[in-house]
Amino acid sequence: MTTGSGTKRLRAELALVGVTVIWGTTFVVVKSALAEVSTFVFLTLRFWVAAAALILQLFFLSLPAYMDGALIVFGGDGGALVLATILMATFYAPRESAIYESWGLRWGLLVIGALAFLHVYVSWSGPVENIPFGEIEGVNLSDPSLLTEMYGWSVLQLVDRYLRLATVCIVVLLALYVWGLVSAYLEARSSGELPISPVLGN
Repeated sequence: MTTGSGTKRLRAELALVGVTVIWGTTFVVVKSALAEVSTFVFLTLRFWVAAAALILQLFFLSLPAYMDGALIVFGGDGGALVLATILMATFYAPRESAIYESWGLRWGLLVIGALAFLHVYVSWSGPVENIPFGEIEGVNLSDPSLLTEMYGWSVLQLVDRYLRLATVCIVVLLALYVWGLVSAYLEARSSGELPISPVLGN
């Protein structure tokens, strides 16, 4: 057996083990999730997560090999922006969820996400001199240096792509904020706590 075929076999076996572990823990996850949300909400979320994962997989498979590496490197600070946005978005968790009921957890995740987002955003929206180009001692080139030197991104492209991603994240948070305000208003109106506006209807 050649080294190449042996490596492929090992990867296939590891993939099977990973699928088995994920599949085996599904029951625990489903049981915990159904204790927090309705079956319809859970199935809807699972469908959209699976669809998003499939779309991402097809997207990455369609890219040239060099672009895969560039996106992985870009995902350092880019992933930090997305993860920070997700942490802040948990502030709008459903009322029946454990996150919503825990006042300290909601605000804690919001603050952690906001600080992480601000740290990355300030790094890329400030002077170019503040961008950490160069080599990380004992490791490798920094992510900005890898993207510019190995993958051919210009500094302008680099900054523009990080700021575009940050803008998308901010728009998502603003949409959640508006959705939260509208939901709170409609809930208060339906419970009779607010007078019915003649503009909005009877």
